[in-house]
Amino acid sequence: MKYAAYGSMLKPYFFNRELVDVVMIRNRLLIGLVIIGAIFWFGKSQNQTSSRVVEYSSQIPTLISLNQPFNFRQHKITPLERFSISARVLSVKTYSRDRAAQLSNIDLALGWGPMAENKVLDEINISQRGRWYYWRTSSLPIPKREIEIHSANMHMIASTDLLVEQLSSVKKDDLIKIEGYLISARGEDGWRWDSSLTREDTGNGACEVVWLTSVTPASYVSSN
Repeated sequence: MKYAAYGSMLKPYFFNRELVDVVMIRNRLLIGLVIIGAIFWFGKSQNQTSSRVVEYSSQIPTLISLNQPFNFRQHKITPLERFSISARVLSVKTYSRDRAAQLSNIDLALGWGPMAENKVLDEINISQRGRWYYWRTSSLPIPKREIEIHSANMHMIASTDLLVEQLSSVKKDDLIKIEGYLISARGEDGWRWDSSLTREDTGNGACEVVWLTSVTPASYVSSN
């Protein structure tokens, strides 16, 4: 028999070793079960995360695989040629309800050469609608043909969160460098979208459809 002191009183305290042993064994079993459960949950979580990453990454082709068609958002994407341009942003337009928005929700109207100069742009009114880019002027600051071959409306396809973020930050009058591929797209419903392959055309089908791989600030613009 042992005694435990409480204040000024002494009360008997009985020490049952068998009961203590049972409690300790139970506690050890509980701790073991918790550890096993934690290991199982962590391993399952890691496997699920890895699966999601692999599944998502498989939808985003690498530069090496861009020499052949691939699938993206229920569309067959066919790279046509590499594309790079440094230009001034003349206008930015977002879309969300048209068919093309399933692939691209931002169009950039870009200008280079004389169409990046303030003295020219001060005389031209620029707008975008319906996936087209329009310009209007009361007096041509440069020949009409120079305007046509030094500006274009381009449909941007951003395939990663980083590119979406970078593209969303682009604004009018920014100088940017765009790199990627001009592509054609085919939807499972038969819808098609083909990029222009020249900067010198006008009218329907003259816009570039760009699979972005990079969009960065530029210190200069292309001359032609």
